[in-house]
Amino acid sequence: MVVASLILVDLLLNFFGWKPQKPDANRDVLFLDIDNTLYHRSSGIGFLMGENIDKYFKRHLTHLTDEERQEIHSRYYLEYGLAVRGLILHHEVDPADFDREVDCAIPLEHLISYDEELRKMLLRVKGPRIWAFTNAGLYHGSRVLKILGVDDLIEGITWCDYTAPDGEWTCKPDVRSFYKAMKEAGVKDHQKCYLVDDSKSNCKTAVELGWKCVYVMDDEDRDEDAISCGRYLHHVVEASKLPFFELYPFVYSSPLSRALETGYETLKLASKEKVHIEHDADIQEWDYGDYDGMTWGEIHQANPGWNMWRDGCPGGENSEAVGARADRFIERIKSVLELGNVLIFTHGHFARTLAARWIGETPDKGSVLGLSVASISVLGFEHSRDSQVILQWNETQHLEPFVRYKEEVPEAVVVEEP
Repeated sequence: MVVASLILVDLLLNFFGWKPQKPDANRDVLFLDIDNTLYHRSSGIGFLMGENIDKYFKRHLTHLTDEERQEIHSRYYLEYGLAVRGLILHHEVDPADFDREVDCAIPLEHLISYDEELRKMLLRVKGPRIWAFTNAGLYHGSRVLKILGVDDLIEGITWCDYTAPDGEWTCKPDVRSFYKAMKEAGVKDHQKCYLVDDSKSNCKTAVELGWKCVYVMDDEDRDEDAISCGRYLHHVVEASKLPFFELYPFVYSSPLSRALETGYETLKLASKEKVHIEHDADIQEWDYGDYDGMTWGEIHQANPGWNMWRDGCPGGENSEAVGARADRFIERIKSVLELGNVLIFTHGHFARTLAARWIGETPDKGSVLGLSVASISVLGFEHSRDSQVILQWNETQHLEPFVRYKEEVPEAVVVEEP
């Protein structure tokens, strides 16, 4: 049984004569709130945090009654978005001390744990960049992401700096915090911003700015506005079911223009223009060094008996170096292959090296894996993930219509011989 496949496509741009559109460098950004969004409210973290804040007020505002402390707590929360900000401004509270007694005092490791579903959902997000956007401090937010097992999937985090100067301090739902998050994430267009958050007021600000937004509700909540428009969910992993949250397939390409342009045009023909292509330098073609641009005949005339797989390329790479690149790529996509197929746009000699390493052979064994121009090959598994095999190699039947057309109109298509 095939568990997952790597599809190797080696298409020459000149064969089809395509003129692709340039990729959009300003990618979408998926902003994820952390607390009560990436984990369920039932974990009790929010309740414990509230208790710790109440205790902190009692310890540091001893001259006030319980009613006065509660009133100040509520007022600071409404005025500043976070009660701690009022404590810092009006009571000379040390933010590090507050973190230590409130956020750091919560036994997160006993309340939340590694979330495989969440990780798999985020792994499938191959279009937008993923960015954490929290009103918590950096330490707390980072702890949560690490415990959940998704810290390596988050490109960055916009957090609340309690010590920022008065004119610069901001947190959600203040509109300034959203602009701060956009700046830090490197996105300028509101239409490219997505937010998943458990706060209705935060979502309201996002929608007013033009962000696409989803509200994470408690199971018992009945927010008719959110329900009627379909922009709600009860757990963040359900985001994969929402219309705007497209689950992108996994597509990788060599950064060399021939492979990249082929990739974009192929996806365009398949009506998958929005699919993101990950540029990966490890899957680019061999560095031919001094022999770059020379034909096979010219090389052998200058160096009779030369064999690229055995001798390598002077001034460039040898099979061991290219094999090391193939190994790095295979290692990187192991977790991705647990979720589905991977499509790769690469080059002939590298594809042969990759296939050799996939089945455990030395890189130079790619020499016996002949590969035609514009062919498709499939690498995968047999019976189990421990058995990596070549499922299909050098398939060219899809090229027959083009070959027939070339015979009828010879000047229309030029296919270079390897």
